[in-house]
Amino acid sequence: HYVTESPKLPGKNTMEAIAAGVHASLVGGASHLIKTYRSRVDWNEAVVVITGGDGNLLVPHIDPPVRYEEHLVLKGLFRVAKSLSA
Repeated sequence: HYVTESPKLPGKNTMEAIAAGVHASLVGGASHLIKTYRSRVDWNEAVVVITGGDGNLLVPHIDPPVRYEEHLVLKGLFRVAKSLSA
């Protein structure tokens, strides 16, 4: 089962309830870490770069500035391969 959007609340069955709990844990954990890092004076306006297959689902839950970079690892590997072949 793939997550394509934020789960509907409340969950009306076991799978929906588990999905809601996992989603809340991931969003809450990421939000907590970002808030902690941004509480540092020199990091208060740090841009959060979110990557990964489901990263776009997290973006709406993170306070700006935030950016989603799709395929970041592949882009990096492409640049390395390109530099090696030059």
